[in-house]
Amino acid sequence: MQDISPPSSETIPLDLTTLRHTSVSASHITYRSMENSTAEQTASDKKTGSLPKFHSVSPVFGVLPENLTRWLDHYRELGFEVRRYGDIYGYAGRDGIQLHVSTNPDHDPLKTAGCAYLYVEDADALHAVWSKVQGSIRHVAPSDTPYGLREGAHIDPDGNLIRYGSRITDVQA
Repeated sequence: MQDISPPSSETIPLDLTTLRHTSVSASHITYRSMENSTAEQTASDKKTGSLPKFHSVSPVFGVLPENLTRWLDHYRELGFEVRRYGDIYGYAGRDGIQLHVSTNPDHDPLKTAGCAYLYVEDADALHAVWSKVQGSIRHVAPSDTPYGLREGAHIDPDGNLIRYGSRITDVQA
């Protein structure tokens, strides 16, 4: 199994460390490829028993109630299919991933904004499209990392951070 551990925050490019949303320390997370060997999977099964398998994960972002429509419109412009659930909830889906949004009357982008990381096919191509979308707070152009990913970032109008990356070999092959 290939281990792709991110470096400490001192070695992440400055433009990404200045984003206040990176408060969760990435140094405590080990990124591993999804290609487990049979022996590793068997050892893992012995440790955890026969736990049900996960199918997906969907981060839930918060917005002020009056900004739900704006959030849905923004993610539609980013290329997602969006759906509203009354006046309190919404969904944005694309290519098998789903982002959720929930209204929160106490939402404060400086304190309660969310963050998600998307593994994408081509970070540069995504940046080229997303950087043209109006209303975003900030775009960070992709850059190479020492751990084999090319990463960029997008901050939506409500202060939620979407970091994205592609394997360097995927885009330079």
